Amino acid sequence: MALLYIKIPFTKVRVSIFAVILILSLFYADFSVYTAIIIISAALHEVGHIVFMKAFGVEIYGITILPTGAVIRSNAASLPYSREIAVDAGGIIFNLVSSLAALAANLILHDSYSLFFYFCGTLLAAVNALPIKTLDGGRIATAILSSRLGVDSAQRYVEAISYISFVALTFASLWLLTVTGCNFSLIVLTVYIFICAYAKE
Repeated sequence: MALLYIKIPFTKVRVSIFAVILILSLFYADFSVYTAIIIISAALHEVGHIVFMKAFGVEIYGITILPTGAVIRSNAASLPYSREIAVDAGGIIFNLVSSLAALAANLILHDSYSLFFYFCGTLLAAVNALPIKTLDGGRIATAILSSRLGVDSAQRYVEAISYISFVALTFASLWLLTVTGCNFSLIVLTVYIFICAYAKE
């Protein structure tokens, strides 16, 4: 459906119309530096994957930006498991490094922007490190287990780990809601991750 994407000239990048709508909606709801920081943190995550791909000589065929993140089409599947793990961890690493830089800046500036940048990067890294399929943590777990048990066994184990992680997140969500009486943030996050992981099924 070519009409649902905007191709950025002279690049291999195309942007989903729905991603554009989401970004515009975020700025409409809160036209501030904080919204920009959220988008920058998400972009840094994807840049991390791309940088590690380029470092290992991976050929990138195209990048599609979706509301749920970016899909990078490449020949990274041909990498040995050790480098595949590094590529999958690239986004987490970039978020953590940028978070530490923001924290260091906050120690000097004592401003709310750098502190918010720190929390955004740390949260993105933590969420993506969860051992859930389609997330970086799930892909890292799959690569590690595949190198030891084979691809089929690894996928079965990661599938089971994903469900266990969702059960744990669900109980944590209900606990947070019970304690606070009004905080639905973890429930929303859990539903969002579940949709990302299982929507295609």
